[in-house]
Amino acid sequence: MPDTAPHSAGSLSRSIKTGAFKTLKNPATYIGIALIGGAVLLTKNYIWGFFIPFLIPLLIQATVRIHAEYKYQEMLGSDQETLPSDGPEIAHISDISSFSNLFHAMQDSGGPHLLIKVQINPASEVIRLNEKNGLSAENTMIKRIERIIQQNFDDGMVVKVSFNAFMIILTGNYEDHETRLHHFIDENSPHLIKINDTVYLPKFLVGITPLCGHPGESFSRLEFAIQKAFLSSGRAYWYVAKDSSDFDKYRKKRIGLRLVRHALDDAELGLYAQPIVSLNNAPQKSKYEILLRHYLTATEINLPRQILEYANFNKISQDIDLYVINLLCQNFHRISESDPKGIDTISINLTGSSFTSPRFAGLIKGLVSKYSIPKDKIVLEITETIANQNIPKAIRTMEKLKDFGFKLALDDIGIGSSNFHNLSHFPVDYYKIDRLYTEEILENSETRRFVQLIIDIGKSKGKSIIAEGIPDKETLEVLTTMGVDFSQSFLTGKPEELVKAPKFDTSEFDMGTAYYKKHTNIRTGHRQS
Repeated sequence: MPDTAPHSAGSLSRSIKTGAFKTLKNPATYIGIALIGGAVLLTKNYIWGFFIPFLIPLLIQATVRIHAEYKYQEMLGSDQETLPSDGPEIAHISDISSFSNLFHAMQDSGGPHLLIKVQINPASEVIRLNEKNGLSAENTMIKRIERIIQQNFDDGMVVKVSFNAFMIILTGNYEDHETRLHHFIDENSPHLIKINDTVYLPKFLVGITPLCGHPGESFSRLEFAIQKAFLSSGRAYWYVAKDSSDFDKYRKKRIGLRLVRHALDDAELGLYAQPIVSLNNAPQKSKYEILLRHYLTATEINLPRQILEYANFNKISQDIDLYVINLLCQNFHRISESDPKGIDTISINLTGSSFTSPRFAGLIKGLVSKYSIPKDKIVLEITETIANQNIPKAIRTMEKLKDFGFKLALDDIGIGSSNFHNLSHFPVDYYKIDRLYTEEILENSETRRFVQLIIDIGKSKGKSIIAEGIPDKETLEVLTTMGVDFSQSFLTGKPEELVKAPKFDTSEFDMGTAYYKKHTNIRTGHRQS
């Protein structure tokens, strides 16, 4: 067949280039060279020369990869008949600037346009592909899906926006294409694809939105639609209208990232401390919990509700806690020396992202050691809800932190649907009863029995009990009688300024906070009140 020879020659050429590149890029190649070459050198048998043992694994790797690439090119070649000869050419868009150029071209053409993003979501199917056939089979799957999209939307423009995602631009409104889009999803997701005698069923996520006034907003709407499609239960697609209130809230939170970055970069966040007061006859010690505050000016200070909400939404709440920990550590000795009793303990509340981070324990240990702070002065608070998400892992992390010398508190007990068996196994020093229960303990006998059970379990395990948000003296007396050891509430001590935001602090500020924030990847979070 005269037309197959050029294809074979081209495939072989591409296979050699790609296979050689992947061989040199793969770390396993150099590990094999070191192991085999080193083993031969140890035998002191140089019959094949000094360098030959090092070249053998390189040649083997290259041969295997070139052969695999050649088979892949052959597989693609055998499928060409499924692609119409007049099918549209796939363009590539990799960033917002490329999309912006396309956006303006669509606007100039006049009339309404509909943007559709199709994202391939193979999930477990990709794992099955890679187990048997490697990445080449995954590439084959995506190539075939690309053709399906071209065939279904040959009246529109199809562009590739990432390895496994395509954007389709159709003329008209959503109502003009709604039935067609539903049909496309119903017929093709999941789509049966057979590769090397194995059947796979990849699924699609489809986001849809009209082309609107600005390229950045259109692109954001499309990404929001895909996110909603992914999170929706049982739906593979999502349409976002121009007047979508959900998107407006999403955009507001995304833009809120600037507020968070500004507060961090300009060091507008300061620390307050609320005293934790002993309720028994023991001498009062200086125990505090750190609370975060946002300084608009030196005297205008707000709760950082929006900052924490935006930080959590944009997945940078951990950066805030790292900032807080640095600021506290830098000022710890000054604070302790200015307190007549000296600091007994100071508590820092952790979010799930920091507590579950594999690097967090080592980072905070290093940071506290850097400033020569006794680790038993630091109490790390973890909410019961976070701990209950993965109890075995939570216990291991707690034990690691305890081994480093930190004290631990289980916070907001009761909010996390307390399992008393699990509660007794967490290796913490303090149980903290949430204000939701302390505020109604006088009116609700069930609540009182629940709180008493938590106290009894804690006492049997040697824990100290802290009650939050005690509303009045009568409740304080009842809780003291029930066995509560400490109160953290406005009744016994209001939060007061501990460390002013460095931006408004006239004293010298250690810029180590900003340096450490920029040069570490650990992510932690912090509570606001």
